[in-house]
Amino acid sequence: MRTGTIAALALAPMLLAGASALAMYHETAAGGATAAAGDGGRVVEVTLSEWRIELSTDRVAPGRVVFRIRNAGSYPHAFEIEREGDEFEVRSDTLAAGTEAELVVELPAGTYELEAYCPLPGHRERGMVTELEVSG
Repeated sequence: MRTGTIAALALAPMLLAGASALAMYHETAAGGATAAAGDGGRVVEVTLSEWRIELSTDRVAPGRVVFRIRNAGSYPHAFEIEREGDEFEVRSDTLAAGTEAELVVELPAGTYELEAYCPLPGHRERGMVTELEVSG
C-alpha cells in the first residue's frame, strides 16, 4: 500500500475556445489525502467500476474542477474527459483496483458538453462513458 503522494504535473497546450487548460494529477492509496483537494476547486467525485462511471454531479461551472477518482472495480481503469471537435483532452493515469487519484482541470468559460470515459481498450464500449455539462 502506498503511503505518500505521487504527483505528476501535466502541462499540455490543450486549447478550448482559445483558452488553455491546465491539468494536475495526484495519485494516492485508498484513503490517502492529496494537496489538490485544498486548492479551492469545485469537487466532482468519480467512481469507476465494471462497467460504469458514476459522477457526483452531471453539471459544473467553468474554472478549476477537482475530479476525485476512485477505482471501486476489480480491474484497472482510467478517467478521461474530452470535448469532441477540439484539442481539449485530459486523462488520468491507469488506476489499479482500490486506488484513488485526483485530476485538477481548468475548464474555460462557456457552455458545452464534455465526454467522460475510461480510455482502456474495450471499457468505453462496455458502457464506461457519461457526459458532463459545463455551463456558466
